[in-house]
Amino acid sequence: MSDGRHLLLAVAGALLILGLGVVLLVWPSHRQTAALQDEIAALKGKSEGLAAQTEQVEHLADAYSRLKRRVAEDLKYIPQSPDIAGLMRKLSLPVDGRTVLDQTFTAGSASSAITGEESPEQAMPLTVDMKAAFDSVLALIRAAESIDRLVRVASIRMIAERGEQGVDAPLLTASVGLEVVYQPPCEEEGR
Repeated sequence: MSDGRHLLLAVAGALLILGLGVVLLVWPSHRQTAALQDEIAALKGKSEGLAAQTEQVEHLADAYSRLKRRVAEDLKYIPQSPDIAGLMRKLSLPVDGRTVLDQTFTAGSASSAITGEESPEQAMPLTVDMKAAFDSVLALIRAAESIDRLVRVASIRMIAERGEQGVDAPLLTASVGLEVVYQPPCEEEGR
């Protein structure tokens, strides 16, 4: 064989080894790099979607907290029984002989909670008769309105007693009419 042929075979062998090296070493790395780039693109897409989802979750959490605050501040629940005794405990003011001289609770008969209509909700009248200072009567009304269950203030009647000696504020004879709203369970539910 001639030297030219040997040289040609050597160059061809070197090129074959170089090509085989590229196929065995570089090609898998290139494929792995392409796969990693595809994964990076997918993760970027997910993170952008996650940012949008995070913004949406924050928006929903804000709306939920606003609704929860509204429920706590504005809406009252309607229990299954009037629980007049529990309500009287919550509304009773201490009879101290100075700001509250007397306080009497009188419950009436339940009727429909919606006047002139039949409804499953019932309203039991509860009248609070007091001889007390105006601030005490106002405290009773505020306590009734701040209870978490539905209690309506139906009427307020106050008469001032003037001319008493040694009293800082005139005492009132007050009658506060409340309606305790409740919804008794249906007879069908108990079966």
